[in-house]
Amino acid sequence: MNKLKLNKKIYEIETLIKAVNDYQHLVDIRIQDEMNYYLLTFIHCEYEAAETIKEFENYLIGLTYQSIK
Repeated sequence: MNKLKLNKKIYEIETLIKAVNDYQHLVDIRIQDEMNYYLLTFIHCEYEAAETIKEFENYLIGLTYQSIK
């Protein structure tokens, strides 16, 4: 499946939205707000979905790290 589950204790919504906006030219990402996590669905990926999800998560981790510095 083209889904990614992210823990709300780790990722802030503002950082997540920035990453989604930065990736909008590569993929359509839908965010569902669940109780303790965000569920992201990747639709119409420019590249292979599994690779796009991994790259997105790496990018998000980088943004999160920058925001806590």
